[in-house]
Amino acid sequence: MIIILKQITEKLFYFDFPGKVILYINSDRGILIDAGIDDRIGRMIYKELENIGVVPEVLIITHAHADHFGGAAQLKKYYPEIKIMASSLTRSVVENPEYEPFYLYGAEPLSDLKNKFLLGKAIQVDQLITPGEDLCFFGEKWQVLDLQGHTPGQIGLIAPDKIILTADTFFPEEVIEKYRLLYHFSLEGALKSLKQLKKLAMEGEYQNFIPGHGKPYAKPQNVIQKNLQAIHETVEIIQEIIKKPHTREEVVAHIIERYKINETVSQYFLTFSAVSAYLSYLESEEMLNIEVRDGQLIFISR
Repeated sequence: MIIILKQITEKLFYFDFPGKVILYINSDRGILIDAGIDDRIGRMIYKELENIGVVPEVLIITHAHADHFGGAAQLKKYYPEIKIMASSLTRSVVENPEYEPFYLYGAEPLSDLKNKFLLGKAIQVDQLITPGEDLCFFGEKWQVLDLQGHTPGQIGLIAPDKIILTADTFFPEEVIEKYRLLYHFSLEGALKSLKQLKKLAMEGEYQNFIPGHGKPYAKPQNVIQKNLQAIHETVEIIQEIIKKPHTREEVVAHIIERYKINETVSQYFLTFSAVSAYLSYLESEEMLNIEVRDGQLIFISR
């Protein structure tokens, strides 16, 4: 993999990995936002920082998915004094990364779920950050945004120079077209966060919106709307499926077939979790009934 460090403003850059790593530079000091998926990415970040003569003092983890925190342990080896910051819910998982395959499976996870994509290396969080609070680095203000939905406790940041770092709140068009089923832990939270970002974008005050995957957007309204449409499309599909009584496993099977999702163990449980979020949303909106019949949990549209 060739490292490409791309510049957005005079001080803000990003490493163009599949899971974006943001770098904010003040002279020879830096802030990292997210850390990539594994030790290899951590080493690549270190080499590039050495090349440009920057020492990171802070690492902010936006959310507890391995592709965003898995490289943090390696970076901590290179920079023992670096301060790791995250929200309370994110800390719970990054300090205990086995929780992610646990909650996907519901028990001691299958061996296929113990992979680097679902089980990042543990890292201790030094300081908790809370949505709504202001942080100060190098005399400049950063604002913490509540962007939970994709995961519990996901945060975004309003950086200096009117740049918004959106983590995995929305996905680029190519991801929507490829996968169609967007992974969110809470649909209610995801919809709220998407609408919050859309409102900020429409205000016209911010120069750039930088997602955790894909290119930056100066005007992200269209891509945010496509994310909203993809969610609502899946809601309608699941409503149609459960016009007749279905178990959750049967709904998952329909979605895997409909969206042509790869039939691997990991992908099955990610789909299972995503479908569960949609069913929870429909239940909270009073759009389905739940029954237990013959030892099976049944979902039926109202």
